[in-house]
Amino acid sequence: NNTNNDHEVLRVDRAPGSSRTTHSITLHKSAWTKLYDKNHPPSFRQYKELVLDKPIRLRPGETRVIYIHSTLPGDEAIVYDNSYYGTPAKRFEDDKLAILTGRAHVSTKVFGQEPIWGWGNAWRDRREFVGRLAYGTVYKLWNPEVHPKFGSSFQDGARALLLCQRRWESPWSMLPDECVYYILNMCRWDWFNDSSNSMKERRKRERARDKLALTQQDEQNHQQATVADDDMEDAKPSAASGGTCRPVTRSQTLVTDPSSGIEDD
Repeated sequence: NNTNNDHEVLRVDRAPGSSRTTHSITLHKSAWTKLYDKNHPPSFRQYKELVLDKPIRLRPGETRVIYIHSTLPGDEAIVYDNSYYGTPAKRFEDDKLAILTGRAHVSTKVFGQEPIWGWGNAWRDRREFVGRLAYGTVYKLWNPEVHPKFGSSFQDGARALLLCQRRWESPWSMLPDECVYYILNMCRWDWFNDSSNSMKERRKRERARDKLALTQQDEQNHQQATVADDDMEDAKPSAASGGTCRPVTRSQTLVTDPSSGIEDD
């Protein structure tokens, strides 16, 4: 457990093979945002719903850490469980969300370093969430400007519809562009047999393409800078050309004509 400015630091492991394998999160209230603060009576048999004042928004690939704290004295405030060694870091996973192993905090003070027993560490490693998370998925709707963000099968289907609309013998030709756009806008991203795996592959290809484009742009900028340096070297007058040069002051603009040797102040 490393410390940073005398505060505990939480290390969150990500999936192996990712560009960044860990997140370092300071366990101090200055680094966190409060989303809920209410009083609840005891509930030993049923879950108590905590409706957040502001929902937590997760984009694909992002990681969020949720800290749930109770000021009730003793060790019966919030129920948690052990994550035994040798088990995967992911305690739950579906096709949209994964819940990782966390830590338990046994202190009556928010992010406090003193445990309820007065000795030892207030943070307990390899503990896991006990409860239920309710979440909803907001799907990106198709529009022409986000067409490249959709799967290859969806893109092929959209292209086929627009091609049919351009053929006079097709019934689709009676529809204006706006109607075709509206129909595609109402189609879910997986209605053309795209899957989460194919979308991951598409994003991987997109990142590789963006990286290649950035490399090519850097090479082009370097070549342009080299050509500009060469042009400057070629523009310097030589003794054989009859041009003369002298120091330039701040209030002077020097123009050298190699053919006549005339300087224009």
